[in-house]
Amino acid sequence: MNRSNAELRRALFTELTVGKYEGGRLLGLGRQATDHEADQGRMPIIGNAKIQRVSTAWLRRKLGLKTTEKA
Repeated sequence: MNRSNAELRRALFTELTVGKYEGGRLLGLGRQATDHEADQGRMPIIGNAKIQRVSTAWLRRKLGLKTTEKA
């Protein structure tokens, strides 16, 4: 699923998780950098080898966003 940046920012406040690469994109990372961060344990992944998600609560903290901010 290819969501726009505005849709991803909205998802930070309306969804519990986003895809691993969507989360990486929100952090300004490409696919390889996202994989590296996840492999090193610096990006907590939810799921298994096939379906990998990232908590939006973790992303909001990492980005320094307040829970009540709207994108």
